Amino acid sequence: MSAIIENTIGDPLYQQVSNYNLTISSSGGGDPADVYFPVIPAAETSTTKLPIALLLQGALVDKSDYSNYASIVARYGFVVVVPNNERTVTNPSTGQPVTGLLAEQKQLSEVLAQMVLENSNPRSPVAGLVDTETLGLLGHSFGGFVGLASIQDICFPGLCEGSFTKPPELKAGIVFGTSFQTSENSGVFPIVDNGDIPTGLIAGSLDSVAELFEVESTYPQIQNPPKALVTIEGANHYAITNEDNPQREPVRPTIDQGVATETVARWSGLFLRAHLLNDFDAFEYFYEEGDGLDRNVTVTSEIPASELVFGTTASDRLNAQINSNFDGFRDLVITGEGRDLVDSSQGGGRNRVYTGTGSDELVASRKDRLFGGEDNDILEASAGSGNNRLYGGNGNDEIILGRHDRAFAGLGNDTLDASSGGGGNRIYGNEGNDLFFLGSGDRLLGGAGEDSFFVNSGGNNTIIGGTEADQFWIANAQLPDSPNTIADFEVGIDVLRIGGIGLQFSDLQLLSEGANTIIVNGITSLAILQGIAPASLSPTDFIFT
Repeated sequence: MSAIIENTIGDPLYQQVSNYNLTISSSGGGDPADVYFPVIPAAETSTTKLPIALLLQGALVDKSDYSNYASIVARYGFVVVVPNNERTVTNPSTGQPVTGLLAEQKQLSEVLAQMVLENSNPRSPVAGLVDTETLGLLGHSFGGFVGLASIQDICFPGLCEGSFTKPPELKAGIVFGTSFQTSENSGVFPIVDNGDIPTGLIAGSLDSVAELFEVESTYPQIQNPPKALVTIEGANHYAITNEDNPQREPVRPTIDQGVATETVARWSGLFLRAHLLNDFDAFEYFYEEGDGLDRNVTVTSEIPASELVFGTTASDRLNAQINSNFDGFRDLVITGEGRDLVDSSQGGGRNRVYTGTGSDELVASRKDRLFGGEDNDILEASAGSGNNRLYGGNGNDEIILGRHDRAFAGLGNDTLDASSGGGGNRIYGNEGNDLFFLGSGDRLLGGAGEDSFFVNSGGNNTIIGGTEADQFWIANAQLPDSPNTIADFEVGIDVLRIGGIGLQFSDLQLLSEGANTIIVNGITSLAILQGIAPASLSPTDFIFT
């Protein structure tokens, strides 16, 4: 069985996880730690680098209690490090010393240093696999508080001795069962100055230790997006651990413990993937679709506004991930004059691209909105991953579709090509004498004008010619795999054409199916004419080339 799985959005990337124990040599007491990492297929080990995810434990919670959570997060593509950090602090209520498992801020630098050693040690199970330049923070309860203080680059009393400097490797953090108050139960929620660090909170609706209203009060204090609050219905303070803890949490959960832990881990892993690895699928799940797919959660989030990208009055070349100011993810691009090329296919999508005068070429990623200008433009979506909207505007445009795209040709005599697409497209010619090249499983509307529809090897399309005389080329040099449906054929106005096969009218059978006609050659159905009786058709309705 392969260690990597074919995943849908929201699923882990890897199926198998391994773990081992180590001692963090740079810590004063030699903290023991458990390390969880996905099993990478042998063919991919030389090219795979896994970011570090440091889990800062809750107060007095042993590292072993997080094994289920850490294993799931690791499956999303991380080396998860869970240390036991034992130290002595003064109880602020009693003034007495307390010794136990208590996270602190210096663990960030200690774990980073240790993982550099692990990555370079050929005897280490993770040798060569660790991205030592990228760190994500995870935290539970008190450990989450330590994480929020660290994200702010402050040395917080009781969490830090002397000084603290946020390591540059820290790129994102998400914590569970944590609020940020000036002191325990103070009800005072200071600003969380997270700078450019994406910051997430996960809360249980039944948490009586870090109560939901406290976490909700912390969320608006996080100053900079991206930020998020994920609320898990029915979860209590120990949803993140292997077992519930009735001794320290008086409220019992109404969600199954395994489901709760998986939910916390999934949302944690996807948050880190979105921000540490620029995983656009993870970003989309976390910020846009996930709470609609997961009935156990409610998500409140904020992401930065779209980045503005401008062209010039000359001919521009903008390529996502190549031009430094254009990453192709949620960008607003305005090119203006000139013969421009805007290619967002290597970006994450959700861009809006507007062109001006000049014959432009626009290439979509996914969920993009491309707007052609006044002249003859090319709008290309077959290289993307679908759900784009393509608007031709004026001019004689060429629009090439992928899957689940929508194309609106506008004015002019346009070419709309879905022949290499994946189906599920909706294609509108609007005005002008347009050419349509069909793929499979699409819906096409010619609109005004004398339009021509060319069938290729696919089929199962629905065609509405629209007003005026249209030509339906129902077979061209080969027979279609399945018949196409023509919804508005007008006898005596529209024409059916067959080219390059050597057929004539006598080779066709016109069969009745309810109120419709099926045009058949041998055992192959070519087309279905809705609302047309076979007797109403004659050779004059066909042209053979």
